Amino acid sequence: MKKLLFLLSLVVLSSCGDDKDTKPDRADITLRFEHMVGSEALNFTSQFSTSAGQTFTVEDFRYYISNLSFENSATGTKYDIPNSYHLIRENGTGVFELVLQNVPLDDYDKFNFSWGIDAEKNTSLDQTGDLDPANEMAWNWNTGYKFLLLEGRLTPSNQGLVYHIGSNHNYKNLNFAIPQDTQIDSRTKNTMIFNVDILKAFEGNSIIDIAINNSVMGGEIADNIASNIGQGLFKLQEIK
Repeated sequence: MKKLLFLLSLVVLSSCGDDKDTKPDRADITLRFEHMVGSEALNFTSQFSTSAGQTFTVEDFRYYISNLSFENSATGTKYDIPNSYHLIRENGTGVFELVLQNVPLDDYDKFNFSWGIDAEKNTSLDQTGDLDPANEMAWNWNTGYKFLLLEGRLTPSNQGLVYHIGSNHNYKNLNFAIPQDTQIDSRTKNTMIFNVDILKAFEGNSIIDIAINNSVMGGEIADNIASNIGQGLFKLQEIK
């Protein structure tokens, strides 16, 4: 069986035949997060429905992933992406792409990341980049970050929906098996496509009534939403 082999596209600087056979030892990998509501692509203009028939719109959707890594289970090799704290922000198109640069080549069969921010980083807001509090993902009453922000409105009542979820015990480690029959060619863009279904936050092991629980910023309901997120919000759809 073929295993996943990440190959960086070659840039031929001369016509020398020997150079054409040279294989690089690193690759750039694109993570593509396709935001969905059930089977529909997320956007900020449409009305969506839960399985219970409750209708709503989405006005803002953001979340953190962190501590990304690739693994080769056969050899025990693991590559941790350095400084990997990333704010994934929906911009109204339903898609967000993140490029991981210079990933060492190996026959990886597992990809890992965590939802949220680990306790070490979550204890200080003196950060830059995607962890900069200016990104409006820091709690304004306590040290730490919102792991997920989802805001919108119930329809037709126009009642607000506000879900700000995140505390240390909500942090989730997620693992994704890389299909062994998948191979990424050196002449194509290396892309791992994730389906991110908002409904899974409300319809996992715990069913959340969004009309009753329309504003959640902590407590048992927040923990139930976080558990649902860990169980099925993210799905590795394909690699191409």
